[in-house]
Amino acid sequence: MIPSFLAGTLFGLLFSGTDETSPVVSWIIPFTAGGFIYVATVTVLPELLAKSSLKLMLCEFVAIFAGVAIMYGIALNE
Repeated sequence: MIPSFLAGTLFGLLFSGTDETSPVVSWIIPFTAGGFIYVATVTVLPELLAKSSLKLMLCEFVAIFAGVAIMYGIALNE
């Protein structure tokens, strides 16, 4: 059985071509970003919140939102 990450990689490489504006690339990038956000919010964030004080929890939220803002800024400037 082929691992899902390898199947996704092969799919992306086979169907995207070399053009960055191809329809497949415009679908792969949002799903990849969504996957990373899902992992961060569902698996990592509850662990961080369970072991932290209010001050540390607020710092973690600020860091997450700063990361999202930086990614958004990079996407706008590309």
